Formats: sequence, C-alpha cells, structure tokens
Amino acid sequence: MFGLTKLAKLRIIEHIFYYEAQTAVTQVFIFSPNDTVRVLEIPQHPESIARAVNHGEWQPYLSDQDDLSQIWQARLAGKHVIISPAQTLPVPNPIHLTPRENQVLQLLVSGHTPAQIALSIHLTERSIRRHLEMLRRKFHAQTLMQVLAKAVALGMARPDLNDLVD
Repeated sequence: MFGLTKLAKLRIIEHIFYYEAQTAVTQVFIFSPNDTVRVLEIPQHPESIARAVNHGEWQPYLSDQDDLSQIWQARLAGKHVIISPAQTLPVPNPIHLTPRENQVLQLLVSGHTPAQIALSIHLTERSIRRHLEMLRRKFHAQTLMQVLAKAVALGMARPDLNDLVD
C-alpha cells in the first residue's frame, strides 16, 4: 500500500474499527513519505477536511515532521480521510471483484484461514488460493495483509468485530 510494516497496517485497521462508533470526530490517517503513519481525530466532517486539503490547505493537519513544501492530497475512505503526498496517493480506480472473490475477501477480513474459507464455501483450498492470488493482483498487493489494508481503506471489507470478542 504505502510500504508499511504489517504492524502499522494492523494498527490502522484497529483504529478504523475501534473508533468507528464516534461520529462526532473524523479520523485522519497521514501517510508520510518516510513510511510513518499518524492518526488524528478532528472534530470536522470528513468531506470538509478532504476539500480543505485538496484545495491546498493541508497545514492545519500536518506537523513539523511533514514536508509542508510538498503537495499533499486527501481521499475519503468511508468516514475517514487519508492524507498523503500527491505522488503516493493510490489511483482511485474501482477494483471490480467477482461475487466469489468478494465472498473470499469478506471471510478473509473476518479472520478465516484459507482452509477455513474452503470448508465454509465448499471449495478446495487450491481454489481459494487461486482466488487469493487474483485478489493480490487486483489490489496490486504483494501480501494478503496489503490486500486487507487496501480493502478496508477503500470500504470494500469490514471485519465482524463481534467474532473477535470471546
């Protein structure tokens, strides 16, 4: 996605879903060129934050760590805003998934292993691995973690957090 470690990606996903219930604030993810990610909570609507950043008013959201001379862009990801340098912003091409790929993605984001997915939807594990490889290609990802991070950031997948609580 942005050259982030698995731990950073997991923290992003955790932040997105842990704070989802708070509608009064918008979470803003700032991806810096040095592969750091900061999460801000700003009491503004996501659309107004994205509009401000995309009209050149990114200074209120950035810190001294960030290169203010660089051009920054924002993109909406559901109720969240992703701010990054213009050259690292992913192209907003829609990713078209088949119904089966979407089903595999939803089960994967919910924490199922390929073997569990195969049992769940009555396919062979080899078929599931082919679907996972196609997902990696469509998301331009090298790992499944990158697929998950991109799918969540694009609002294409949402893990069921109730399954995580014992």
